[in-house]
Amino acid sequence: DMQKALDYPIGRWGSERREQMNYLLGTYYEKSGDSDEAENCYQKAVNEITGDTEYMYYKGLAYQKLGEHNKALEQFNSLLGIANRTRGADAFISFEGGSGANARQAQNSYIRGLAYQGLGRKGEAITQFRNALNFDPSHLWANYMLN
Repeated sequence: DMQKALDYPIGRWGSERREQMNYLLGTYYEKSGDSDEAENCYQKAVNEITGDTEYMYYKGLAYQKLGEHNKALEQFNSLLGIANRTRGADAFISFEGGSGANARQAQNSYIRGLAYQGLGRKGEAITQFRNALNFDPSHLWANYMLN
């Protein structure tokens, strides 16, 4: 199913998820004992062009699987930078309602949690995932990462 999803021509929208899907497919092959195909999937994950998105986390994990720990650290540190950016230059901030601001704060906490988890700072990651759920109790991925 994951391979079918990767084969589907999604165009530009959603292409960042290819890092996540290739990484997850690599873990499947790794657990199935096919290390060559797993490595191929991890290589595909790191070759994907990413924007400043949460999916950089999976690219970092793929770099770890390939033994490229410095590149993995770059991904996780970049994620931390994304989550910690100030919003002062956002011209549309005055139009955000309370729930929109909470959703953005939840997402920033979630991304910060991913960065800390990738950096091996588990306690801080858990705190950030909990913060994300405090801002937005329906944040599916923060809940998933906690459980």
